[in-house]
Amino acid sequence: MPEYDTFDLDAAFGRLEQDIAGISDPPGAGAAITTARRRRQTRWGVAALAALVVAGSAVGLHGRTGSDVEPPTHPIPAPAVRQSFTSTTYGYTLRLPVGWKAAHATERWDGRAALLSESPEVDRFTGTTTANSFAVARSWRRGLDAYVTSLVAWQARTHPYCPSKPAIEKPVAIGGSHGVLLEYNCDVLIDLAVTVKHGVAYWFLFDPGNEPALDGSDHVAFLRMLRSVEFPG
Repeated sequence: MPEYDTFDLDAAFGRLEQDIAGISDPPGAGAAITTARRRRQTRWGVAALAALVVAGSAVGLHGRTGSDVEPPTHPIPAPAVRQSFTSTTYGYTLRLPVGWKAAHATERWDGRAALLSESPEVDRFTGTTTANSFAVARSWRRGLDAYVTSLVAWQARTHPYCPSKPAIEKPVAIGGSHGVLLEYNCDVLIDLAVTVKHGVAYWFLFDPGNEPALDGSDHVAFLRMLRSVEFPG
């Protein structure tokens, strides 16, 4: 019997049929060939169907290709970033609440003059509502308690429309240092936060303005700003 390519099953089976027919024609030979042909066709049909099922499953698993993914219709906004501020007059650095703006002092405070948010001696911070804040510093060789006493006396002398004494005096963290928060009821609650660092007294004022945030978020932002302070030296 001649040799055949085992990989070409259809051709090999056809030549085998011819060989069997040429050699003899015993009873039942035709039926055997027909049965073999049907089994061969059935196996090929089952294999083809299995291939289609596998291909369909692969498409279902992978879904749409990357090229079919539609881009977002609206750009994703960048996260809000707190801006850093370094005082050119007093040397400290802090991080502003999101949306707040800052303006540098143009003169150095002498420790005696009355101050307002518009004074040239203050670093001014403006909030997103009517809230505002400012900061100043002065040389001070004594301790924090002594400066708190001095600041209360200065406040009573330069702002007679406010009570002479704060309604509340409590600890507060300023740049990782111990500080004191003085709350004055001047129609609105005014906060003065003070600390002494490396022979310098720093203090920060917070004024909620005429229309403060109802949820107190402006005051929370002020306290967070205090915690972010970094002192020179």
